[in-house]
Amino acid sequence: MEFIEMESKGCFINDLETMFVNSALSEDEMKMVIYHEMKHALDHADYAFLYKEPIYLIKMESEANEYMVRKIIEDNGGVYNYTQVIEEFKIGMGSDIRFAK
Repeated sequence: MEFIEMESKGCFINDLETMFVNSALSEDEMKMVIYHEMKHALDHADYAFLYKEPIYLIKMESEANEYMVRKIIEDNGGVYNYTQVIEEFKIGMGSDIRFAK
């Protein structure tokens, strides 16, 4: 994992087996980006070629956002529920792919 100055919040580069996270983000934002990109690294690395297809892109981004929300809830001892996490961290679900940019 590399923390660097970049325009996007973060990304996982499969060929480099490396996650890049924007060093200008807050600690909470970094955690969200790391969890999101972890899902891509763990489950989507073999399917990177499908990111060019909108339907697969939306599906994989949605899965990464869902994973991120579950991890945030776990980090807080289950105190949060999905609605609280989505509202508190202003997370879009479904076709919202802002964590991939």
